[in-house]
Order: sequence, then structure tokens, then C-alpha cells
Amino acid sequence: MKRVGDELLSSLSVIMGLEKHDLVGLHKEVLQGLRVNYYPPCNNPEQVLGLSPHSDSSTITLLMQDDDVPGLEIRHKGNWVPVTPIPDALVVNVGDVIEVIERFLPFVNIIFKIVEKTTYISDSFR
Repeated sequence: MKRVGDELLSSLSVIMGLEKHDLVGLHKEVLQGLRVNYYPPCNNPEQVLGLSPHSDSSTITLLMQDDDVPGLEIRHKGNWVPVTPIPDALVVNVGDVIEVIERFLPFVNIIFKIVEKTTYISDSFR
């Protein structure tokens, strides 16, 4: 699972315009966790409480759905849409950590450009 997680984080880094191993490197500096949940099929689905709507507070969540048991839904354009299980596939949920990093990316780039320009100007006065 670690190798799958590292590959996904590397791909997300590239998609977000970061260096390939930036997100993997971030996770070497912070505590990582793995939680395994199992939700068996219920003979009385009308009695299942399920989970309340939530976002994942992690960076990514890997979900292996049972091929015959739907249950995961995502909110899309204001409506709840079921995620149909795909045999032998993992669902990758992008968590809150990625959203926070994405929100700060423009500021990181602006700071870098300002520092780079300041360095250039100060070098030109020598």
C-alpha cells in the first residue's frame, strides 16, 4: 500500500505543478496513518445508518469497494451520485490536505517570484 500511495502522491505532485516527489517528501516529515475499515453487506439495507456526509481529512484515501455492494456516493453539482464499484479497482479520494496545499500554491509561486526578482535587482546594482 505504501508503494501505491507514493506513486499516487508523485502523480498528484506533477498534476499540481510541483516537483514529482514534493508530496512524498512532505509525508516523510509528518505522521502517516493507515486505517482499514470493513463494512460487510447487510441483509436489511434499510436499517443501515451509514456515515454522515464528510470530507476526508487525509491527503488521499484509498477505497476498495466490494463489487456487489454499492454505498459510496459523491456530491456533484448539488446532487448525491452513487460511485459504481469497478471490479479489482481502487477508488482514490483526494482529501482536505490536497485542498489546503492547492489554495496556498499561488502564494508560494508569488513569494518565489518576488524573491527571485529581488535577487536579480540586487545583483544588477553591483
